[in-house]
Amino acid sequence: NVLLLRNQLSLNADIAEVSQEKLLSLVAERLIDSNSNVNNKDAGYVENQQQNIADAIGLLPRLATGIDVNLKFTRIDDFEFTPECAIFDLLNIPLYHGWIVDSQDHGTATAIGSESYNALMGELVSLGTRNIETLPKE
Repeated sequence: NVLLLRNQLSLNADIAEVSQEKLLSLVAERLIDSNSNVNNKDAGYVENQQQNIADAIGLLPRLATGIDVNLKFTRIDDFEFTPECAIFDLLNIPLYHGWIVDSQDHGTATAIGSESYNALMGELVSLGTRNIETLPKE
């Protein structure tokens, strides 16, 4: 939708539906086109950029079912980098979330700190496992 609103992707107005395959193909083309200006860039940069684009194109089918993002609770745009985030970076599309800790809730803010969602879930699982292990045996 962002690419359409920015006029960076166009669809035929006469067509009521677009297949997933066609849409992913258009996004792949946009990834390539928007990152093709490598003039005055060193060979290492160009090689890295080409690999990033290839990796992002390989991940595009995941967009149809959802992507893995690992947010942090301090800012609306704070995510731990995942390969899926590269798609949005390469297309210059910012990601935002609404899972922000209330700054007035000092206890929760202190408990969460700068941890990511995945790190906190790991800690909760570990805590649950330890609690189960300490239950009295019958």
